[in-house]
Amino acid sequence: MRTLYLMRHGYTLFNFLDKKQGWCDSPLTSVGVAQAREAGEHLRELGISIDHAYSSPSERAWRSLELALGEDFPFTMDKRLREWNFGVLEGQDNYVALRPSSGDYYLNFGGESQTQVEARFFTAVDEIMRRPDHGNVLIVSHGATTRIFIEKWAEHARVTGETRIKNCGIVTFEFDENTGIYSCVDAWSPTLQTQSVIMTEFPEMPV
Repeated sequence: MRTLYLMRHGYTLFNFLDKKQGWCDSPLTSVGVAQAREAGEHLRELGISIDHAYSSPSERAWRSLELALGEDFPFTMDKRLREWNFGVLEGQDNYVALRPSSGDYYLNFGGESQTQVEARFFTAVDEIMRRPDHGNVLIVSHGATTRIFIEKWAEHARVTGETRIKNCGIVTFEFDENTGIYSCVDAWSPTLQTQSVIMTEFPEMPV
């Protein structure tokens, strides 16, 4: 049995401005930095030794990984772990670019369908989890990719909760190599959430 720790990136400038990010990027705010550090503390408190770490190539994701595990911890970027591509709607206000129910909606704007996102993301995660010496794996990705992964394996979950994971939340899955099933066994979120703070400072740029 192997363990996947699937983590969303920290709170960003575009999260604060309520804009769609997708494949475009924006820096972590000071809240996002604190969330990522808290996520790292959470893993250390659990006594978890991460064998390998992977990240989306978006800076908001790999910077969250660095802050959680330390800048000296080696990790691999994989473009298949990127967020949903929203096409020309990226960078638009969320109230303009409404979240549709149709999985093919973003194809109309040069983006990806949900089927395309699932195909690349699920394939990447499964390939990673089957590699040698990958007993405990941390993958840092995004809100939509994490949500659809949780929804795909919902019937096998041993804990239930909100599928829209909060910034720097970590969802833990046990992976059975023989059956290929991912079972959600834990869901955690940082104590620092944007609802409890007033954003008055400029976003902290990654260094």
